[in-house]
Amino acid sequence: MPPPQSAAESADGQPPATIPMIDIVESDDEVVVYVDLPGFEEDQIDIHADANNLYLTADRSEDPVYDADEGESALLAERPERVERRISLPSHIDPEEATATREAGVCEITVPKDEQERRHEIGFQ
Repeated sequence: MPPPQSAAESADGQPPATIPMIDIVESDDEVVVYVDLPGFEEDQIDIHADANNLYLTADRSEDPVYDADEGESALLAERPERVERRISLPSHIDPEEATATREAGVCEITVPKDEQERRHEIGFQ
């Protein structure tokens, strides 16, 4: 029995990407992004940043949950093999100081705000 067809592959042969759910929390000093990525290992997650955006890709299409060589086949396949998301951040960030951790299927990305680009309140004199 062939693997189930959930959606067509993209032109480059990769499975279609879904969009992971996120929360974004901002403080005076940093922006923290929480991304739901259950089932993805750290080596399957790629995170990049520029001055205003985070780019996240996670791909496990190379690691099927069943072994066709052992006679296994998927009866139903709904978990995403690939996720992608561009996350616009509310202020200029310092991508060189960003850090990421992963626990219980949630990736936490902490990005300090760029000191030179922080908003400064202007008081009346």
